[in-house]
Amino acid sequence: ITSSVGVDLELWDGKLDFTAEYYSNTSEDVLIDLPIPLSNGSLAGLTTNAGSIKNSGIELSGNWRPSIGDLKLTISPNFYTVQNEVLEIGNLDIISGTGARSEVGQPIGQHYGWVYEGIFQTAQEVAEAPSQNPNTAPGDVRFADLNDDGIVDDADRQYLGSGMPTYYYGLNISANFRSFDFTSFGQGSGGNLINSNLYRGLMPTSGFTNWHEDILNRWTPQNTNTDVPRVVINDPNRPGWLQSGNYFRINTISLGYTLDGNFLRKIRMQSARVYVTMQNVYTFSAYEGYNPDFQAGILNPGFDFGTFPRPTTTMVGVQLKF
Repeated sequence: ITSSVGVDLELWDGKLDFTAEYYSNTSEDVLIDLPIPLSNGSLAGLTTNAGSIKNSGIELSGNWRPSIGDLKLTISPNFYTVQNEVLEIGNLDIISGTGARSEVGQPIGQHYGWVYEGIFQTAQEVAEAPSQNPNTAPGDVRFADLNDDGIVDDADRQYLGSGMPTYYYGLNISANFRSFDFTSFGQGSGGNLINSNLYRGLMPTSGFTNWHEDILNRWTPQNTNTDVPRVVINDPNRPGWLQSGNYFRINTISLGYTLDGNFLRKIRMQSARVYVTMQNVYTFSAYEGYNPDFQAGILNPGFDFGTFPRPTTTMVGVQLKF
């Protein structure tokens, strides 16, 4: 079910056009895995059309076509927001994903857990803090006692942030200067947090395994100005690692030159264009995983189970027109 209302504007003899739209889209009969009693003999859920999700927001786009002598430009930005809400999940009010929770009336697949408050620095801080584990020591993660009952337990867990982007944007630029042509395209998103399976696997604070280089900045009595807890066998307070999902990627850059003239006409060719195109040029992001725009399950859109990195490619070609 989709509804929208918008406005289109065109100014200065078509040199500038602009579109603004509000949309509301409800998806029904969404496939989700509903939990079933363990007495059925299976740990897997029952996949059924039991979900209903609403997305709404604004969409903005425009085109600007300035000219400077022989240089002709087209600049096309776009931006849109997504406000997500779970309307129905079968006969349940709440369903859990991987490190996430979906609740009727809330956005789908929000990260869920304890609130990080820092690192314990001294034994006195541990003794004076709400109880969270009897083996807690300096260098361990400190979690918030949200209900002020003196104990950090399941009642202190809460939603930690959106698992899916809340806004998306892009920018297209094309230019022509005499026989040269240029195009570029970039896009990005933000407003979400990512729980990376790869990073979590490389940042264990207990055991013996391969580690990410960030573990070198772990807490020690000599290195206390850090947000990476100590490394200890059987860490009593294993931290989670949520990272910003904000990014902008330069997807495509292409430069071409078109040849024409008497010589080409003599060989019965109208034109010949040579070009070079680069794809997946660069991604501006603080995310420690490979791709901040990975694909995940419906109930855990912010959990990166693991994806291959996008290769940067360069292609050189010739287009012939007879």
